[in-house]
Amino acid sequence: QAIVDAYADVAVHLGARFHGGVIATLLGIPSVGLASDPKVSSLCDEFGLPCLDITSIEAPALSLAIEKAKSQKISPEKLAVLRRLSNENFRWFDANAPKSHQVPAISSGSGGAA
Repeated sequence: QAIVDAYADVAVHLGARFHGGVIATLLGIPSVGLASDPKVSSLCDEFGLPCLDITSIEAPALSLAIEKAKSQKISPEKLAVLRRLSNENFRWFDANAPKSHQVPAISSGSGGAA
C-alpha cells in the first residue's frame, strides 16, 4: 500500500527507472520514460509510452511527451499481462526475500492512462 500511496498525487510520471514506469502504468498514471537504460526504452516501446533520451532532453520535446502521455490509452489486455507478470514477480520476491523486505502485489489501477 505504501507504494500505491506514494503515487497518489502524481499527475504525470517522468522516470528513468523501469519499476517506477511499471508501477505508474499499472496505476493508470500517464508516464514518460527518460531512457538511460534499455529496460526503460523497452517498456515504453511495449506500451507506446513516450520516451526521451535522458542525456539530451530539451523543454519542447519534454512538453510534447507529457501531452502525449496524458492522452495515451493502454489496452486492458496489455495491462492485464503487465499486472500478471508484476504479481508473479512479487510472489517470487515474497518467497525468496527476507521477511523484512516483503511487499504486497499491485492489484488495482484505473486501467489506463487518463
